[in-house]
Amino acid sequence: MLSVADMLGRGCTVLAPGRSFERDVLLDEIDRWRALVTARAARVVGLLADNSPEWIAADLGIRAAGAVCVALPSFFADTQLEHVIAHAGIDHVLTDTPQRLTG
Repeated sequence: MLSVADMLGRGCTVLAPGRSFERDVLLDEIDRWRALVTARAARVVGLLADNSPEWIAADLGIRAAGAVCVALPSFFADTQLEHVIAHAGIDHVLTDTPQRLTG
């Protein structure tokens, strides 16, 4: 199995309006997420955020930790989110909109 670094190659850069992640910065971000997911012993992680370089790093970090990543589209209604979280075996959720998950 290839490592994340091998998959990214040498010249990988992730671009988004107004910012970019060069390969080494992206690898550092992936490792931060991997460490967090590993420390929490997460097995199935919901990722609720808009697509971005940060989303890519979180997704790859979750996978590097050996966990399953379940993408939770931000356009889902609250009832759809509740359904997926309840039925997909999700034990942790990473999000940039925590207010969607409270209440």
